[in-house]
Amino acid sequence: MKRFDKIKVRLRQLTFATARFPLTVAFFVVAMAINTVVITKGNDRIEIIFTLMVGALLSAVLQLVYERFFHQKSVRLILMGTAALLTMGYYIINIGAPKSSPEIGIRTIVTVFALFLSFILVPTIKSRISFNESFKISFDSLIIALFFSGVIFLGLSFIFIAIDKLLVSIDYRLYSYTANIIYLLFGPLYFLSLIPIYPRNSNKEKSPFVIEREIEMIKQAAACPRLVEILISYIIIPLLAVFTLVLLAYIMINIGSNFWNDNLLESMLISYSIGIILICILASELENKFAGLFRTIFPKILMPIVLLQIASSVITMSQIGLTLTRYYAILYGIFAVIAGLILSIMPLWRNGIIAALLIVFSLISVVPPFDAFSLSRSNQKNLLEKVLIQNNMLKNNQIKPNPVISDHDKQVIIKTVSYLEMMDYTTDLKWLPADFSSYKDFAPTFGFNEDNLSEHTSQSLRLSLEEQTAIDISEYDRFIPTNISIINKQKEASQEELCKFIKSGVNYTLIKQTTPNQCTIKLLGKDNEEILELKTGATFEGFFQFEPDKDYISAEEATFSKANEQTKIT
Repeated sequence: MKRFDKIKVRLRQLTFATARFPLTVAFFVVAMAINTVVITKGNDRIEIIFTLMVGALLSAVLQLVYERFFHQKSVRLILMGTAALLTMGYYIINIGAPKSSPEIGIRTIVTVFALFLSFILVPTIKSRISFNESFKISFDSLIIALFFSGVIFLGLSFIFIAIDKLLVSIDYRLYSYTANIIYLLFGPLYFLSLIPIYPRNSNKEKSPFVIEREIEMIKQAAACPRLVEILISYIIIPLLAVFTLVLLAYIMINIGSNFWNDNLLESMLISYSIGIILICILASELENKFAGLFRTIFPKILMPIVLLQIASSVITMSQIGLTLTRYYAILYGIFAVIAGLILSIMPLWRNGIIAALLIVFSLISVVPPFDAFSLSRSNQKNLLEKVLIQNNMLKNNQIKPNPVISDHDKQVIIKTVSYLEMMDYTTDLKWLPADFSSYKDFAPTFGFNEDNLSEHTSQSLRLSLEEQTAIDISEYDRFIPTNISIINKQKEASQEELCKFIKSGVNYTLIKQTTPNQCTIKLLGKDNEEILELKTGATFEGFFQFEPDKDYISAEEATFSKANEQTKIT
């Protein structure tokens, strides 16, 4: 009976959440319906689904604005109408973005992130509820909703598998339909049902006693469980401390050399700073020495490390231009420095300033004219045209191939064209061929192959055999497929037997020996006597100077042989 009562309580909470956030639920229902059509027919409607997700979260934020500051029902209707209009505007922005570009997805991720932070921040404005407490409630609710959604989907999937294997075959799309309902409707609705009603800024309808009790209940809900406190204080914080020591040691050792060009370190430092800020917020209510020392020391360590990362990103940008990832690396670096300063000098209850700052930075990055997409597109386009003009490759809006430019300029052209093509911005370059594709058009357009530069340490060359090519093996006795892989850092030699065969009563063995910088094919005869060997290292070295005008070669160009009086290996 008690379990049944709990189910009824949970259903009432879901019903109440629907009534509390009607427009949000409506957006998710429409998104679920459209995604059902996508699953069924395969039509691409991702920009509509992304827009509806933004609209759902925006309407939830405005509902909290209403609950915090207003009483009149008319204001609620106005805010809902505002959410609908802004959602329509967001859809119009997405329509103008290139369809095959990641721009729509990245803009949506950043916008959803900013709206989720707003969802946490709004109830704490001029409130006794701190941002740290609101963050803890929303964070816990999100984890619980994801956990329950995952468990339900996993359980139903096992049931479907059992039915499919034991009873009758089921449509494979049933899994997608189920995930669609759970993750686009049930999960968000369950999350909203866990969010308490925060007290209004001025509430004359309730007595001070009732308001005080509600605030106390919210603070209890935001309290950190003992298990989480142990996890943060005695596991995560010590691990971050050790990682910090490793990071500082690397910076001190490489500050004069590799540090300024290490792109991997850039993303690592961003992840590190996110971890520091997140743990500072989660540990803000903890009262133990580990948490106290962390809040006191780590924000101060964070600032100089991130300043170095910003300097490194700016140096890299001056060499290869501004890209989307570098824009966010620099923008987030600036935010992290300011956040470290706030965490160092301001009281814990003012952490909401950090969230407000991050919301502003996020909106700047997606709203023209200073958004990441406009600035990176303009910068990469201008950099490419500048290099082309300097090398007399672009004149009167006409492109002229030039194979003899410097390797540095080739690198700039390759990287800028690759970026512009990845973002689907090449249509803005009127001097490029129509329907430009690097795979087939790069070499004829610019005069050199994008995979072939003289930097052996990082060089790669991708070539394919011409389609529908027949290979004549009539003069050979055996055809043996194998792979040749030369690993420069290989420490130990290896040997592989490719095949054994008998000819004219003599046993033969074909082996492959791999050593550092070399791979050798050997034919052994009677008593393992070596008859002939073919070293493939020199074969691949020959391609370093190869300048094909296409990404494929003929059978003759791809054939290498060695022979003696007894045999021939090709």
